[in-house]
Amino acid sequence: MKPCEKWDQLIEQIALELSGATRDYQPEWDAVRYFVGELMFAMRGENKNGDSLLTLKLPIGDGEMLRSRYPDIIPGLLYE
Repeated sequence: MKPCEKWDQLIEQIALELSGATRDYQPEWDAVRYFVGELMFAMRGENKNGDSLLTLKLPIGDGEMLRSRYPDIIPGLLYE
């Protein structure tokens, strides 16, 4: 099992336990996306260096607070 495979399985399990959650695979990004209805709330994939990433949709203030506490959390894309 790859080092991140256990994390991938845990993320998958937790994400799909949300009421109405679904997933799909985005081949252009080699990424798994998680939705509730039409709203994507998470994406799991790799960056250009091959490092595993988990992107979560958060209110802007929550992301800033988490980044101030945990230096391994980096900002993602900002959607309006």
